[in-house]
Amino acid sequence: MATELPTTDIRISAEAIRHRKGGTPIVCLTAYT
Repeated sequence: MATELPTTDIRISAEAIRHRKGGTPIVCLTAYT
């Protein structure tokens, strides 16, 4: 039996990503099954 973890959708604009430069790293994990 597979257990699915709850996901939260957080949208970040390109402008927000540019302002984060040098700050907290952004991690993106994508998995295909």
